Amino acid sequence: MNRTKSLWRKLTYLAILLAMLIPLFLLGQPSGGKGDPGGQLSVMRHEYNIAESDLGEISPASETMKLASLGMRGVAATLLWNKAHTYKVLHEWDRLKATLNNIALLQPHFDKVWEHQAHNLAYNVSTEFDDYRQRYEMVREGTEFLTRGVRQNTSAPRLVWYTGWFYGQKLGMSDEKVQFRRLFSDDEALHNALLGEDIAVDSPEARGPLGKPDNWLVGRLWLNHGYELVDGGVKIRRQTPLNFYETGPKWRIKHAESIESEGILDERAQNAWQMADDDWLAFGTRTIPTTSPFTIKLNQLEDLENQRDEKIEEFRQLNEEAFAAARQARIDKMPAEILEFWQKPDSELTQQQRQLMPSIIKGLVPNLISLAKTSDDSVRLESVNIAGQVQDLNNRIQKTIGYRTQINYPYWKTVSYTHLTLPTTPYV
Repeated sequence: MNRTKSLWRKLTYLAILLAMLIPLFLLGQPSGGKGDPGGQLSVMRHEYNIAESDLGEISPASETMKLASLGMRGVAATLLWNKAHTYKVLHEWDRLKATLNNIALLQPHFDKVWEHQAHNLAYNVSTEFDDYRQRYEMVREGTEFLTRGVRQNTSAPRLVWYTGWFYGQKLGMSDEKVQFRRLFSDDEALHNALLGEDIAVDSPEARGPLGKPDNWLVGRLWLNHGYELVDGGVKIRRQTPLNFYETGPKWRIKHAESIESEGILDERAQNAWQMADDDWLAFGTRTIPTTSPFTIKLNQLEDLENQRDEKIEEFRQLNEEAFAAARQARIDKMPAEILEFWQKPDSELTQQQRQLMPSIIKGLVPNLISLAKTSDDSVRLESVNIAGQVQDLNNRIQKTIGYRTQINYPYWKTVSYTHLTLPTTPYV
């Protein structure tokens, strides 16, 4: 009797297991191609781009490493990161390099792994060598490591940006920048490798005035690749859009500055500044997402201010008496020292006073929202609507000014335009 019960219990368990396997089988069916989407999990992986093959290149070594961790990949990665930190503190660069390579196998889709190792090779390990050629080799190894990371993470704009930043900043701004730039321009093996990554180092967009690839321009091509990813719908992670988008146009300016410092002062420098000016102006017209629920364009400040002034005038015409009274009340509250030169004609003002006048005039605009609430019934709805538009324009203006200030946008605009208008010097 007990044996019969035991047998039936086992058969029941087996039936339950088989019943559970059927939905799992249906959900987990792989895509068969030719219009067969596969199971629900396959459809969702395709819809949200979360399959390993959608992230980038699949490394057999990485997959073997994950299997060897027996499902404890997170624990193994944590231990390796602790080891890496210890080796960095002890300046044991070879062990640090090996440890970070192992982390890259365990976490091939974690951007920080690639950034950390590239920085380690180019900034830490390279300084251990006295010969600038050996230092360059370490920098080169760092850039190649980043390229591996990009290849395994095709939807990582931040990693692509960091690669472009590396080619410009490390090769173009180091103490050994003169030597590094020359070595890079002659590094045909690296140029061929870049061609394999669809970085057109053989195009005019990448070549400097001597007809060889320029590190600033090659970095810009990498950055443009990142911009294309984002424009195609991939989200920027771990970076502000403003910083992300400014670097490419900035590298054009840096290229023009570099060739001038190296003695290129003829029409080739003029052409470089023309392209820099074009890039910076194009950047100014790019739509930049902000922390507010609207986007801005850095070159749109004057247009926004004109729109605001037109709306304020429109509001004033609807509420002339109330507007004038509120404005006069603000004038009456002016400090004596400001009121004194406020009443002077423009010809008698000092340069400093003239510079203060726009902000003083702006401060005399009444609170339109408060005025709108007390407007005549016939114009109240329109007044409230205009007041809201002025407030929105003020928010956009303040955000635009803040973003322009963050990257010193007017300065770089002036730099590129000023160099562009300077007369060329005959090249000797």
